[in-house]
Formats: sequence, structure tokens, C-alpha cells
Amino acid sequence: MLGLPIDTSLSNWLHSLEPRHSIATEYYSLIPKWRSGNIPFVDIPYDYNRSEHLRQASLVESLAANIRLAERSTIIDLGTGDGWPSLPLAHIRPKAYVLGIDGSEQRLSRSRKNLSSLGLTNVDFLAADIGEIPVRSCTIDGVVASFAIEEAVDVGQAAREIFRVLKTGGFLKFIHQVWTLPAPRIETISLIQGIVNSDHLVPLLVHTIREENPNREIRTVLVLDSSSAASEIHQKLLIDSAKLSTQYGEALLDAPSSQIIFKENILEHLKKLTSELFTYETKRYDAKDLVALLNDIGFTNLKNTKIPSVTLQAYPEIYEGSRYLFETISKELGGLNEVGEGVITATKPIGAN
Repeated sequence: MLGLPIDTSLSNWLHSLEPRHSIATEYYSLIPKWRSGNIPFVDIPYDYNRSEHLRQASLVESLAANIRLAERSTIIDLGTGDGWPSLPLAHIRPKAYVLGIDGSEQRLSRSRKNLSSLGLTNVDFLAADIGEIPVRSCTIDGVVASFAIEEAVDVGQAAREIFRVLKTGGFLKFIHQVWTLPAPRIETISLIQGIVNSDHLVPLLVHTIREENPNREIRTVLVLDSSSAASEIHQKLLIDSAKLSTQYGEALLDAPSSQIIFKENILEHLKKLTSELFTYETKRYDAKDLVALLNDIGFTNLKNTKIPSVTLQAYPEIYEGSRYLFETISKELGGLNEVGEGVITATKPIGAN
């Protein structure tokens, strides 16, 4: 088992069931649509009035900053999910060829549907483990990723693979988690719909523990069966958990709330209705650890920069809903490169194999 301190009746119960150990890809394969099918540009058009859409556009501009507009280049997006940032990146760099790689066929199915809707011709998608990139050495101009590299089973191996496939002088630029928690240990639950066998919806209960020292995230996923009884208990738990405070968009669980919501009879019903139960642990890195890892592999010109911050107060022009202003500001924000944490850029030096 994970050797985890047990704080709530739910975590205690899940621990006692001894869930099988898995990897992040299994969880991501259960999600029908990432962010409920509301990813700006990918699922829905940019709304030029919304600061969150401007933030997403500026992140794409930041990832594209090392790709010259007039040059043909080959770019890999690792852990592309439903097609972000592959699709908007290909849109703003039409001379680039973008290959989105993901380990989940469910995610790639969504990516291909989104690609078909957008009509872009300079993007392809490939199912592969980012620890074994099926691309020849020294053939790629740049690699980008969004919250994906640290999800690899072996982050060091994934970084070595990136180094291998890059041409000399090629770049790596990726967005990573900034692991600053409001408390040493945060426990949350979410009740969502999952998908199995490509089109069969099932209820999910997702229990997540985030910890500092060591920095890690432990997610346990309970997949209920497709019976009406499972749907009813899932709905009840969804209503009850909606009364709790939230953190990271999930219901924040503590010992008192866990005892109120997850009474013994509820846990007995859940156990009978469970079809799958698995857990996986993800190590969370701070920027210094990631930079040290990349430096040891041979990357140079390592830079830490902030994820662009966008508020309506700072950019009241958004209220105008102007596409021109939206695109101008997103390019400006994407090129700021303010020193901080959230985005790392590195280069494979000339002469490296």
C-alpha cells in the first residue's frame, strides 16, 4: 500500500479495499471530454470577452514563441489530451507540422473529432507512451507539453526521449504544475461521468490526496456499474458534496464532512456497486528539480518563466470583445517571459547526439 496517513472515513475505507495500482493514462481514458468539452478553440470558439479564453490563447502564444512564423518545422505536443495545445498551435503556426502524442486512445479519439471540426491540415495524432516516443532521433525542431511531462511513469526517461528526438538546437517548452498547496495535505472528491468501451457512460467517484514533503498526488478512482442504483447513489453523493467548500474545482473533504456524507450504509452500497477500483501516484516536482533533471540530461539555456496572468481589471479592453485586441494582447502576454514558475524552456545544444 501507499503508506499514507489516513484522515477520513472515505480514505480509510478506500485504503481497506486495496485498490489495484495503475497509471494516470487509465484515469484519463475514462474521461469523455476534458474540461467537459469546453476547451477554448478546441471545443468551442474563442470568446473575445472572456479573460480565461485570453489566458488560454496567451499560453499557446507562449508555447509557440520559439517557432518562427515563416519557417517550416516539425513540432511534437506530448500528452495532447483532447487536442490542446496541438490544435491552436497548428492554427497560429500554419507552416509548422504538429504531431500530438497521447497514451490514451479515448483522448485521441476526441482529438481527431476536434481536428475534423476545425479543418486544420497540419496536425496528426499518434497513440504512444511519452517514455518511448516512436520518432527517429534528431528529427524534431521542438517539443511542447502542457501538464504532461510530470505525468509520465518515469519523468527522467521521458526527458531523455525528448532530448533524443530533438535536432541539435531544437527546443523544449512545457507548462508544469506549480506545487504550492494551501495546506500540507489536501483531500478532495469529485463525482463525474466516465466512459468505458468508447461509448458506455458510467458514474465515477474520484478521491484525490495532494501532499507536500514529499510532493505527490494520489488519485483513487472508483468506477460504479451502469445500474440505476449506482446512478441514484452517485447523484445523492453529488448533491451532498456540492454543499462542501471547493479546492481545485473539487469538493474539499475533511474528517467531519466525510463522516456525514460517507456513512456506513453508503459505503456498503458503493462496495456492492463498484466494478473497478484503482489508484495511482504522481510525483510532483518543483521548478528547481525539473531544471536539475534537464540539466543532467544535457539540455542548456534553461529558463523558468511565469504562466501569463490575465484579469479583466488588468485588461479592461477585453470588454470590447474585439478579435484584434484579443489576438494582440495574447501575443503580448505570450512573449512576456517574466521570471517565475510554471513554464520551462530548454535547448538541445549544437553538437549533442
